[in-house]
Amino acid sequence: MFINGEPYPAVLNCHAHSKWCPSKPAMVKKLAAEGLHIWHWDLWHDWDWESREGKLNGMSAMDKYAGAVLAHDPDALFFPRVYTQAPHWWRELYPEETFRWVHEDGSIDDYGPGNAEYASYNSRPWRRDAAALFQRMVRHFQDTNYGQRVIGYMICSGLNAEWGME
Repeated sequence: MFINGEPYPAVLNCHAHSKWCPSKPAMVKKLAAEGLHIWHWDLWHDWDWESREGKLNGMSAMDKYAGAVLAHDPDALFFPRVYTQAPHWWRELYPEETFRWVHEDGSIDDYGPGNAEYASYNSRPWRRDAAALFQRMVRHFQDTNYGQRVIGYMICSGLNAEWGME
């Protein structure tokens, strides 16, 4: 990995959710002392639509995470993994735009057990709405005091955070 044209160790400090870091300052300090400064956390439950108006929910949790890391690692860089699952109200509005599994016998059901929450990657309404929400999230990051420390985004969705087939 290169950052600003310089080689950089591509080791990520990974966390399942943004609540982990504030409770582990000693671990943040230890990893920083070892030269591991790329922080990668899942924006799963912290980032979603609160309403049909597209209000961002959970941005304060992301800001708190970044602040907690920077308090103990002033050289921190951020590479968040952003899950783009469809909110309940969106799935109700566009039920035909969610994943469906077509079996060999022609029957159709949800894409895996309990996974109808995922919009189809082929859905034009989903791509439009998710892109608009993602743009607002990126603008939020850019407008913060840590915005210049965000080096990229890993965009995920679907079963196991990827698209797959049996």
